[in-house]
Amino acid sequence: MGVMGDMETSIPQLKVQLDGLLRYIQRVRQEIAAIDRPSDDDHNFASMGEQLEAIVQATDGATNSIMEAMENNEKILDELRARITDPGQIALLDQIASNGSDVFEACSFQDITGQRINKIVKSVS
Repeated sequence: MGVMGDMETSIPQLKVQLDGLLRYIQRVRQEIAAIDRPSDDDHNFASMGEQLEAIVQATDGATNSIMEAMENNEKILDELRARITDPGQIALLDQIASNGSDVFEACSFQDITGQRINKIVKSVS
């Protein structure tokens, strides 16, 4: 079959892998959207400090979920790279990986935000 036969078998495999990746991303989005976010009325915060600490904890949890999902995506991309030889498809995988790096960088906001909120908590306590 030669090169053409290899391409015919790798393209369906690529489609299956990309479809699986898309379903995974959609599921993660749904799970994030479904996270129960109770309103402040549901809590009896004793102080502003407790409210700010709750914000830090919720942000930290969301950031960890995002980073875990992105790490799983990196593993899937590595698996796809091992199976794909087409330079155009590899370039697309590299772009997905680059977008993932951008997400990791954007998640650094949580650490900075947490530090600033903790300083506020100390100053108002």
